[in-house]
Amino acid sequence: MLEGKLNSRQDEYQVVVDTIRPISLDSLIAQAQKEGLYDENERIYHGPKETVDGAEAVSETSPYIIELPMTVGADMLEQLKNLLMNHKGDREVVVHIGTEPNRRRIKVPFGIKVTEGLKLKIREVLLGSSL
Repeated sequence: MLEGKLNSRQDEYQVVVDTIRPISLDSLIAQAQKEGLYDENERIYHGPKETVDGAEAVSETSPYIIELPMTVGADMLEQLKNLLMNHKGDREVVVHIGTEPNRRRIKVPFGIKVTEGLKLKIREVLLGSSL
C-alpha cells in the first residue's frame, strides 16, 4: 500500500510517496468487497487475443505464447519442439508451463512463422492427437 500525493506541473504528473506498507491479497479482496468493487467472476482482459487451446498471442509483433500444464510430459515437449522447428520464422515464442505463482516461462531460442496450419498442429499436440 502506498500513501502519498500526486503533483501536477506543466501537464506532467509526479507521485510523491510518503509510506509503503505490504498488503495481502486477502485484505485487498476484503476492502474491494466492502466497497462493492469485488466480483469473483471478473477476469482482466488486456486487449485482443488470438487463442488456440492454450496458445495465444496479443498481436503479430508480440511473442506467441503457448500455455502448458505443470504436468506436461517429455513426449509432448519433444513433439512441440519438433513442430516449432519445422515452422521457423520471425515471431518470438514463449512457452508458459503451469500457473502463477509457480509459472515457468521458457523463451524458445528461435522464432516461428504462425499460420492457421501451425495453430491446428499445436492444438493436436496439446490435445494428445497424432500429427
